[in-house]
Amino acid sequence: MASDPQFSYQHPETGEWAHDVRNPQREAREIFVEPLLKSRPPVAGETLRILEFGFGRGANTATTLELLRDLDLPIKLKCWGFEPFPEILEPWDVPPEWGIWPWWGKLPPTWQHISSSGLQAEGLIQAKTIQVAVTELIQANIKFDWIFCDLFSPARHAVDWGGDLAISLAMLSEKGSVLSTYCVARKWREELTAAGFKVERRRQKGGRDSLLASMP
Repeated sequence: MASDPQFSYQHPETGEWAHDVRNPQREAREIFVEPLLKSRPPVAGETLRILEFGFGRGANTATTLELLRDLDLPIKLKCWGFEPFPEILEPWDVPPEWGIWPWWGKLPPTWQHISSSGLQAEGLIQAKTIQVAVTELIQANIKFDWIFCDLFSPARHAVDWGGDLAISLAMLSEKGSVLSTYCVARKWREELTAAGFKVERRRQKGGRDSLLASMP
């Protein structure tokens, strides 16, 4: 797809872009969604729980809905999205022509989508930092099958990636769950491995590397 800088947004303090403005669709598909779809594909009739940190305007979740709809399987999705800066995402223009965007416009606290293929999805979007979100999710004993970790870079936002984040994500993971992120920093890979994940660095010819972590 064509470059779409208006689809992305900049961190209010550091000015870092939230997405690859050259091709946000490719980033969502190849780095975040397709690796999880191949590593831990959904099964007809199941409920797939998805967690996303750094929801933004929802590129990864929208791509997920599109790809799962195309599988033509009866699947239920329960999606949790956390975005600490929802106010800088509005107002929005017409959504991209790729993906499914049931929340487009003003970020609602909840959304729903039903496809003719049998996909039934519902989601919750909250304006919370990752530290607050993981604490509340662990206390609620909620487990996830897919996790998108799409935070701003650790080089410029170390606090978001610090503390016991890898351990917290392990606590939120079901057996066999998978996590995807663009961040391939050695420290992050080591922390995920120490927390119990099997970590794979995915090298992309002509694109940026990414990381796939699975809970054995």
